Amino acid sequence: MLGALGAAFGALVAARSGAWTVPTIAAMLVLAWEYSAPPLRLCATGAGELDTAVVVTGLVPWLGFYLQAPDLAGASMLAAAVAPLALLQFAMLLAIEFPDAAGDAATGKRTLVVRLGARRAAVLYAGATLAAYGWLPVAVWLGLPGRVALAAALPLPFAAWRVARFADHRDPAAFERLTFGAVALLVATSAAELIAFAS
Repeated sequence: MLGALGAAFGALVAARSGAWTVPTIAAMLVLAWEYSAPPLRLCATGAGELDTAVVVTGLVPWLGFYLQAPDLAGASMLAAAVAPLALLQFAMLLAIEFPDAAGDAATGKRTLVVRLGARRAAVLYAGATLAAYGWLPVAVWLGLPGRVALAAALPLPFAAWRVARFADHRDPAAFERLTFGAVALLVATSAAELIAFAS
């Protein structure tokens, strides 16, 4: 039902928009469907994390931007703004997979945490989290307004604390803290950027 509604809405938007609308909506539909459906079922191959980051924090903002700015003026600023959010989305998905790793492995769901093993996945989680904030000076160079980059950097102390709690991925009692922290970082950084853009 929701898929049909999404397709209908996508067709309506595509009929009234520019040349990039149809390929963007098609990519979103295919990637979202193949996340959990055969034949690709990306969520079980170790590619689902990247797939989700591309759709949620890449293609969705891109489509919203393109529908309002079809001349693509400011596209590099959009890319600069969403890159840290995509990294945080990727890190969040890794964090969410740690509690389920044993069950996923037992049922043949080969998430990235299962494929890499907990320690290497934790290193990747920490690296993606830190890279999100390390990207901000580059983002300013690419045209992101300084106030937006400064706002996006506000959660950095919390991110550093979460990365310092590296061992939480080994402690089932800390799984809730690990996952909540990763979700909070994505939400807080996204909200900070949005508020800074609006001000």
